[in-house]
Amino acid sequence: LPGITTVLMGITGSAFLLDKVATEFYDPAEVRAFREQYRLQMEYRGFARAVVSTIRHGMLGTFASTYAQLAALQKDILLIWGEDDPTIPFERSRDLLLLLRQARFLAVPRGGHVPHFQRPEIVHPSLLEFLN
Repeated sequence: LPGITTVLMGITGSAFLLDKVATEFYDPAEVRAFREQYRLQMEYRGFARAVVSTIRHGMLGTFASTYAQLAALQKDILLIWGEDDPTIPFERSRDLLLLLRQARFLAVPRGGHVPHFQRPEIVHPSLLEFLN
């Protein structure tokens, strides 16, 4: 049904997103800190609209032309992907790497959809190296 995602976001806020992502953590102690940080992010204007758009259009299907445009810019790209991401499965990273051939790729073991939060000891050094 068109609009059902928008309605659900309006009714539940983004609580269901928090619950969904919280199930991806290996260490339950990390869930509380994540919820607090994510709750702040959800307050940004346009956040809910962006999430609904992503859910509605899929991450790779409709955005393939956007990724191709990004590749055409010939800029450095660091693609970070959790190997245990249930939201956008790791296998989908291959599709994206075909579009972004110049990308450096960091596969994060025991990382889900938020590997930068779940495995900062792996992600942060790679991110700093990339930015330097």
